[in-house]
Amino acid sequence: MAAENDFLLIYAESDNGKRIDIIFEHYDNFLELADMFEGRLFDDIKEEKGFNRREARGDLGIRVQTSGKSDPTCMEATGNLTLIQDINDHVK
Repeated sequence: MAAENDFLLIYAESDNGKRIDIIFEHYDNFLELADMFEGRLFDDIKEEKGFNRREARGDLGIRVQTSGKSDPTCMEATGNLTLIQDINDHVK
């Protein structure tokens, strides 16, 4: 994990020329690295959104279904799709 953070920090702080050098140096697995970092970003954002939602409600961590009409699987899938679209829109 520390190596991943170092790699990201070096890449983020580099100018465009150095970034191109880094991409060429790691070309064989650069797309895999980008996918891995995107996946971690997705997970981090999803966890933070969930935490913020629970914090705003004053949730103590115990879920009680009261309406009988909730579909948590559908809500999670919709949220995941929206988040993926937001990340892709931001990257473009």
